Amino acid sequence: PDVVSAFTKETAAQLQLNEEQVQDLVVSYNEEMLKLEFTITPPHNLKKDDIDERLHECPYTAVWMLYESRPRESSVLTEKFEGDDWDLVLSGDREGLENAFRNDAARALGVSPQQVVIIDCRLGSLLIDYKVIGCSLNDADILSALAACPFSEMWSLYVPRASAARAAMMKDSSSATETVTQHHVEFEGEDWDYVLEKRKPDVVSAFTKEAAAQLQLNEEQMQDLVVSYSEEMLKLEFTITPPHNLKKDDVDERLHECPYTAVWMLYEPRPRESSVLTEKFEGDDWDLVLSGDREGLENAFRNDAARALGVSPQQVVIIDCRLGSLLIDYKVIGCSLNDADILSALAACPFSEMWSLYVPRASAARAAMMEDSSSATETVTQHHVEFEGEDWDYVLEKRKPDVVSAFTKETAAQLQLNEEQVQDLVVSYNEEMLKLEFTITPPHNLKKDDIDERLHECPYTAVWMLYESRPRESSVLTEKFEGDDWDLVLSGDREGLENAFRNDAARALGVSPQQVVIIDCRLGSLLIDYKVIGCSLNDADILSALAACPFSEMWSLYVPRASAARAAMMKDSSSATETVTQHHVEFEGEDWDYVLEKRK
Repeated sequence: PDVVSAFTKETAAQLQLNEEQVQDLVVSYNEEMLKLEFTITPPHNLKKDDIDERLHECPYTAVWMLYESRPRESSVLTEKFEGDDWDLVLSGDREGLENAFRNDAARALGVSPQQVVIIDCRLGSLLIDYKVIGCSLNDADILSALAACPFSEMWSLYVPRASAARAAMMKDSSSATETVTQHHVEFEGEDWDYVLEKRKPDVVSAFTKEAAAQLQLNEEQMQDLVVSYSEEMLKLEFTITPPHNLKKDDVDERLHECPYTAVWMLYEPRPRESSVLTEKFEGDDWDLVLSGDREGLENAFRNDAARALGVSPQQVVIIDCRLGSLLIDYKVIGCSLNDADILSALAACPFSEMWSLYVPRASAARAAMMEDSSSATETVTQHHVEFEGEDWDYVLEKRKPDVVSAFTKETAAQLQLNEEQVQDLVVSYNEEMLKLEFTITPPHNLKKDDIDERLHECPYTAVWMLYESRPRESSVLTEKFEGDDWDLVLSGDREGLENAFRNDAARALGVSPQQVVIIDCRLGSLLIDYKVIGCSLNDADILSALAACPFSEMWSLYVPRASAARAAMMKDSSSATETVTQHHVEFEGEDWDYVLEKRK
């Protein structure tokens, strides 16, 4: 809302009037004070002094929520750029020059280009008047930061007349001989090879721009560029045709002084990388999985390992999969754990997704044998697994299918069965315990006790990952609103009233409106039963916070019968005379003029 709208709503609500009764509103700002003058037609039982007292008591929460300090603003500062030929740039591409200054200055100051406001560009050499908005640095610090700034983007636009004249002269004179000098620049860093793999074109571009700007040349004059990396050193070799007033030593000195900010911004250490490690999975029949779905197997390993290590699957790089039982060679990139910690974490990992792919030959053979033999009898055993936790009922309400799916996958993987062999699953919750009962047809070499022991050893990581505590919930609380005419609002717009209560209460409590659950609205005056979900406050603190809440949005809906009757009476009676009173409210604050500019 804007200032006028928010003020009108809160004033009307405080006086129990319609917003239309707040009239002739005049807004002014003077001497660090916002002043709002207005007239109202008060109820007959309210005198002017009573109204002023009520207005004085109103907190005007919505109005104050609009107040904000103007961003800190530097003085108008000036940056000077030496050079006799900036007029060429100004006349040719002033907008590009200003954008380049904004970009360079913003990078140096750690702000956005929009916060660098250019006041004027003047020649002599080139003077740029500017100010910086919303920056924590004072004027001296801004000037100091920009004194150290290479202004690479700006200098890349500067083309001295001498360069143009020389280029023309050399083009016209076939006998002219150019002096070409060779130079190199080195950047120390053990990971430049990694940077070059990823961003070599960017390195070349950034270096060319900055070197050319430092020497006041065109980028095209930087030629024969060769990039190499050796012994933790990036080396860039190139040739230039220097201006006649610059000797090779002068060029080298200038290159040595260049900070190469844009080049260094591209440098980044390669992600930490583990050694090549090996994980072994027992089982004689992994060849079936490898030949049938190698990609699925590798994805399953990556997913399981990533969950155990707290990284993304893309950070788990598989080097090779070998049989005997199954050996997976892998490394982990960008993980804070060392090799020993990685191996330790994966030793405790159930690899549920991987084991769900493993189907022993014996199982397949047994399935075929049982299908072919009508006389074959299957032994079915019954089992159950329990998970302690007082909020499993809440989890089941939200995600029962996910719980069933995760449990089935992990149980089958732990027993080296297909998921279809975990049958007749019954899920129940009682006395802070989740219970899952099911039947299986076990392999012939597994007795019921062996199965129960294996189930007891299963960590059920995926199931436990679904567990979450229910959000904290207040008791059912009641808020009372005085007034004999709330029945008009309830019958006319109950939904709007409930939304208004939720919005007002949410603002006061620092939660979202969806967390305020209305149980009932009752008359007498108006009683609203509600509870708050997921709020850190206890019941007493909630009641205390709402006791201080003006409930502006709610009160804006309240229209007393007397007001309606009076409005009708005044409309019908042409002889009726209205008492109009004049009032004003003031808000102290040195930046109200800034707020009014934005949100009057």
